[in-house]
Amino acid sequence: VLVGTMRSPQQLDTCRKHCFYYIPAERLQDSDFPIRYVALYQSQYVFGAQAGVRYYGEVMKCSAVRRSAITEVSPRRGTEGNFYYRFDIREWKQLNRPIEAKETGFVRDFTRRRNSGSARKRNTAFVRP
Repeated sequence: VLVGTMRSPQQLDTCRKHCFYYIPAERLQDSDFPIRYVALYQSQYVFGAQAGVRYYGEVMKCSAVRRSAITEVSPRRGTEGNFYYRFDIREWKQLNRPIEAKETGFVRDFTRRRNSGSARKRNTAFVRP
């Protein structure tokens, strides 16, 4: 499971509404693939009481695209030509019990799927590859 950080409530809403996630290609390595699931991490700094991992989804398609091809979210100036991975998600599912946030400053992380459903805190749910 790829765990990606949401930069803002607007980004979270857009990714959920359009069933996708995106990340700069430079953040992933060949050994990270295949990615079968994506979970969305909401930091305490940005989301306050709504922090943690609350949503996850099954990856239907992964595409390497230029940032300008991700039209649902406006790119930051200067990133339009950068390569990103776009993950099309079957549907976002909400966890019955959110995984609490433990700030570590990561932009992406990985976990084993079996850990993510039963863990109560982020540091017990996620392991580094």
